[in-house]
Amino acid sequence: MGNIFSKLSDINIPLPYKIALLVAFVFLINLPFGYWRDRCRKFSVSWFLAIHIPVPFIYLARNTLSVPFYWIPILIPPFWGGQKIGAMLRSGKNRNR
Repeated sequence: MGNIFSKLSDINIPLPYKIALLVAFVFLINLPFGYWRDRCRKFSVSWFLAIHIPVPFIYLARNTLSVPFYWIPILIPPFWGGQKIGAMLRSGKNRNR
């Protein structure tokens, strides 16, 4: 018997769908951390943790879905966007005004 991660990586999903799923996951996981980061003093330990705690989860998701490492640059905009929108949700900022 293999572990759950080896079974998940054996699922035959086309790479574009895996990337889309990973991009959505990266964005969604960063929303609460951006929410938290908005109230932290810049460059404090909690600010640093709010940015870096999601990284291992993203790494596990990428490896579980067997997405090659050269797709990592595609994950930067949803990471940044999740952090930004999470911070906007906390502070109540509306950029459309």
